Amino acid sequence: MDQKNKTTILFLSADPSDATRLRLGQEQREIHEKLQLASMRDEFSLEVRSSVRPGDMIQALHDIKPRIVHFSGHGTKAGEICLENEFGKIHPVSSEALTSLFELVTSYVDCVILNACYSEAQARAIAKHIDYVIGMSQAIGDGAAIAFSVGFYRALGAGRTIEDAFMFGVVELRLMNISEHLTPVLIKKQKSFTGVSGLPPKSPFRIPDAKAVDKSKALQARGISKILVVDDERDVRRNIEKTLEKEGYIVRTVRNGEQAQVEMEENAFDLVVLDIIMPDLTGKLNKEAGLHVLQDIRNKGFNMPVIMLSANKNVKLAVEVIKYGASDYFVKGDFNPEEFLKKIREHLNIV
Repeated sequence: MDQKNKTTILFLSADPSDATRLRLGQEQREIHEKLQLASMRDEFSLEVRSSVRPGDMIQALHDIKPRIVHFSGHGTKAGEICLENEFGKIHPVSSEALTSLFELVTSYVDCVILNACYSEAQARAIAKHIDYVIGMSQAIGDGAAIAFSVGFYRALGAGRTIEDAFMFGVVELRLMNISEHLTPVLIKKQKSFTGVSGLPPKSPFRIPDAKAVDKSKALQARGISKILVVDDERDVRRNIEKTLEKEGYIVRTVRNGEQAQVEMEENAFDLVVLDIIMPDLTGKLNKEAGLHVLQDIRNKGFNMPVIMLSANKNVKLAVEVIKYGASDYFVKGDFNPEEFLKKIREHLNIV
């Protein structure tokens, strides 16, 4: 295939001598191997730049014009990534500086991966200009960083979209029994992504169109709210649906996160009721599948109340879901319609 028609990945790494040493060489080798073994290996080109200084990064972007930029190295709690200076020591780069750089390369860069500790803040800033950005919400170990990259690029090489590849990276961490599977975060700019290798991507997780939003506001003005219920148990969905419809709410029910994504693209909901334990990408029940959906909802800018459902009362879990952006927590094991409706009214500000 002609080089100019390939998806070019620019792998940048920095491992300053005055910082803890990282296994960046191994990560690069793993990425290269997964792309070489991929069914669509001829669609990709991997370019590598090591011991990167600020000028090296800029030069590589000029010369290569990559669609995907992958940085591996250190990140600080202040939200900086660490490149190297002329002596091989730490050279911190602020979020503002990095964002300004990527603002200038939006004509060819579609995705940025910051595989470094505490890089979520930078990722969110860059996502104002770049379609897809992946960052890390906290510190991430070498093993987890490498495993995520393996899962991500294996899926990408199989022709999957950026969104799918991200989820496969997360699943890789879980399959390897690595506890940091909630650390990677995908942030998307609100515009469609053309996909890689000429393959059509999944529908992007968009804010509903203006007509849907106007209809929702009109319904609210008449005291009617639209609620999405996401739960894999049919009896639970029906029970909640009947309870809400008796109160005059408009209700849509789905059984998993993918179906919820489709509904939220097409409708403006005033509130979401979301089960914590649902099937994941493999079809198996996942104790944290609901948290992934919740995280995705918040990452995409949806700010409606989200009430999480759990089969049993668990104080630790209740604290966890609030931390991830839930508005409230409800035990469905001994479902009490009046208590449930009370929470619904509270979060919809209905007296």
